[in-house]
Amino acid sequence: MARRIRAHDWTATPLGPVEAWPQSLRTAIDILLSSGFPTIALWGEDLVQIYNDRYRDLMGFKHPAGLGQPTRECWPEVWHINKPIYERVWAGETLTFEDALFPIIRSGRLEDAWFTLTYGALRDDGDRVAGVLVSVFETTERVRTALRLRENEERQAFLLKLSDALRAIADPVQIQEEALRLLGENLEAGWVYYGEFDADVAHMIVRADYRRGDEPSLVGSCPVASFGILQELSAGRTTVIHDTLNSPIFSEASRAQWGSRGMRSVIAVPIMKDGTLISALAVADTEPRDWTRDIASIEETAQRTWAAVERARAEMARRESESRFRALATAGAYMMYRMSADWRHMHQLEGRDFLADTTSPVENWADTYLLPEDQPEIFAAIDRAIRTKSLFELEHRVRLADGGVGWVLSRAVPILGPDGEIAEWFGAGSDVTAKREVEAKLREAEERHRGELERQVRERTAELKANRDLLQATMDASTDMIQVFEAIRNGSGEIVDFRWVLNNHTSESRYGKVEGESLLTRNPGVVQEEIFDTFKRVTETGEPGQAERYYIHEQFDGWFYQSVVKLGDGVATTTKDITEWKQAQDEVLRLQEEIAQAKLRESEERFRLIVESARDYAIFTTDLNGIITEWPPGAQAVLGGTPDEMVGRSMDMTFLPEYISKGDPEHERREAREKGHAPNVRWHRRIDGARVFISGSTRLLRDAKGLPVGYLKIGQDITERKRSEEALRESEERLKVMVAELQHRTRNLIAVVRSIAQQTMAMTGPSEEFREQFYDRLAALARVQGLFSHSDEGPITIETLVRMELDALGVLQEAGDRIEIVGPPVPIRPSVVQTLALALHELATNARKHGALATKRGRLRVAWLVEDGNGEGCRLRLEWVESGTALTSEADSARRGYGRELIERALPHTLGARTSYELNADGVRCSIDMPLDKRERQHRRQ
Repeated sequence: MARRIRAHDWTATPLGPVEAWPQSLRTAIDILLSSGFPTIALWGEDLVQIYNDRYRDLMGFKHPAGLGQPTRECWPEVWHINKPIYERVWAGETLTFEDALFPIIRSGRLEDAWFTLTYGALRDDGDRVAGVLVSVFETTERVRTALRLRENEERQAFLLKLSDALRAIADPVQIQEEALRLLGENLEAGWVYYGEFDADVAHMIVRADYRRGDEPSLVGSCPVASFGILQELSAGRTTVIHDTLNSPIFSEASRAQWGSRGMRSVIAVPIMKDGTLISALAVADTEPRDWTRDIASIEETAQRTWAAVERARAEMARRESESRFRALATAGAYMMYRMSADWRHMHQLEGRDFLADTTSPVENWADTYLLPEDQPEIFAAIDRAIRTKSLFELEHRVRLADGGVGWVLSRAVPILGPDGEIAEWFGAGSDVTAKREVEAKLREAEERHRGELERQVRERTAELKANRDLLQATMDASTDMIQVFEAIRNGSGEIVDFRWVLNNHTSESRYGKVEGESLLTRNPGVVQEEIFDTFKRVTETGEPGQAERYYIHEQFDGWFYQSVVKLGDGVATTTKDITEWKQAQDEVLRLQEEIAQAKLRESEERFRLIVESARDYAIFTTDLNGIITEWPPGAQAVLGGTPDEMVGRSMDMTFLPEYISKGDPEHERREAREKGHAPNVRWHRRIDGARVFISGSTRLLRDAKGLPVGYLKIGQDITERKRSEEALRESEERLKVMVAELQHRTRNLIAVVRSIAQQTMAMTGPSEEFREQFYDRLAALARVQGLFSHSDEGPITIETLVRMELDALGVLQEAGDRIEIVGPPVPIRPSVVQTLALALHELATNARKHGALATKRGRLRVAWLVEDGNGEGCRLRLEWVESGTALTSEADSARRGYGRELIERALPHTLGARTSYELNADGVRCSIDMPLDKRERQHRRQ
């Protein structure tokens, strides 16, 4: 627009040539051109229009003639609205209107449009009002959406009222009467009736109807062929007749039938099952009527009425099978329980000797069976299950019948009452304590023996991973395909193609790199599916478009929902793959037809759900000969095979060949028949040949007369636990062998060194003092190696080293309270232990021979702490302080040898330590200040 404004002939407008424009007008134009919102300036008494690119998109065909045109001439259809507003702004007011309605003409016809606008005064160089600045944001789509939403909310409110009313009624006929009454009163209709068709769809039986005033009842049986709508209903189509006397689908005989009953308008909704018409709901009135806005409500009422009627009939059948369910529920070998709808009361618990059984309802069951610290997590999961009426499933700790603590995998399903609300919960639990303990030991072993290299790699790559995750999350923010296209026009300005400008990550995964490519060349199917025409229309008119399409071209085959909006001279699109959603819609319709039959099986289904919740249990039944009669999902998950593959085959196929050859299957059945049950703890064979370890039993099933009818096999899959136990044992054995071998080799090495030293001293004749010091230092090294051999039992700490060296000299008990050892638990990395232990050995040996531990008056204090190192990380500071002894010249000379050299030279070089060693008149004061590595710092903070 900036280019168009500069090129416009302003001398033909009241504003005159641009050179004569005041600075205030130039500034206003700069502001509106840089604005990201649709903005227009109206200058002078004629309110001459100057606007930016975003406002141009709102004008439709009024652009470009609207540039430089008085606003009254450009928008005459809304002058009666705008004139009072402009007068108020000219008087100095600033006005804002939200969602204001303007009936405008911008695409050749009058249309309603809604805008949010702000009007402000523009002043000339003399600070006088000289024009109006208008900022505009179109809200038409949002307002229209709100209007549609309000209509939908009214319909949903009625349907909610209908559902609430039907939920409390158990009688099928009363359900029909209440539904018809509510719909008739809501629509103010003359008749509403619900009928069911006989087998040959020749007659409709009406058991209930609603009539306004004195209109005749339709209850009874009547032939349907003469009414002229049977063909439409049988095809599953809703029949809508606004005027029965003028409907083209009716014959004269059909019009007469409707007329004889006084019905001038009617709408009939069919209920289909397996492609057959089974019932219909109809609404009629005494006058012609447009049913268009009522179709959705009537169709939904028909479906809900049919569903409620079928639910009531199925509920009657449910009660008959309730006793069978209770019998089956007690046949399992796992823990079972029943809870109240809100879980406040435990009605029943069969703990199977794992948990304490209940003999009567318990209110404080949580305090009895759950640990206090676990209750918030458990009750949060319970609340979610209650709120969503869905499966409760959680692995958590419990108090055992023997007073200990164990783990259970608990699953419970809600049992719904006639009103659709939860009546109670049935649940099953399995003991997973052993699995948890094995997993914990395995994790502990892995953490204890994980190599230093893994730690370094993890630390060095952490920052790179964080940056990568941040970038990946930003690119994958949208799962929809987002694309931007630019229009390609021919010489006459007609759009002939579109060019890709931008693709997000999701789109690029479907299309590849396509920026700059032609849409029609890459995806010619957009022409056949009218997508290309939509892009052209949106680009030319600016009106957004949305559509669901089944696209089966190029690399695509599925349903997509696409939104298209104008962006510059092109479009921006958002495309969502809704194939699964559409399939789910079809599945919902299919499931609705099966509700009645599903309700009939509801009692048996409860038991099946409980069995299915124990997916790590193989539960199935056989006849007395071991032929499989039922193969539930738990058996499928553990042993493989589908019911079609397994039912009718011998259960012996689940045993390993070596067990079959020994006759174990027959022996197991014989024992179960004689004793009522038989253990089944062994390796089994899956249908695919894999081995699986099962712990369970086989129980004898009896009929109502107590006669044997078959067997129930229940077994838990503990394959992973068995394999984990074996892996843990192998790992521990390997570790013990490695540690023993290392310790043996180290001791052998020290023995060799000692032997060499003895031979050398025998040849060179060193003094007894050298021999004693060398052996002492060698013994110190041996003690350190001993610590290393037990490092898997816990870290080596400063206190361990100090006490080890003092105890080796026998002074800990001898000196008693004259030795003070103070400091926090600080673990030491293996590379530090040996050097530090030698330094402590030298200090302790000198103290025993020449210092505080050589006299009963002397005292020794060893203390350490961890300090911040002023930018150097955490550091360990150890103080060795002797007091209460007079330092002789002989002792002074003795304490200036190898030990002091080790502390003052070796520790700074090998450990990066800062040391001091002072010989005072009262004794020795030694300080060692050394850095801690990351693991030592973390242990110190814990």
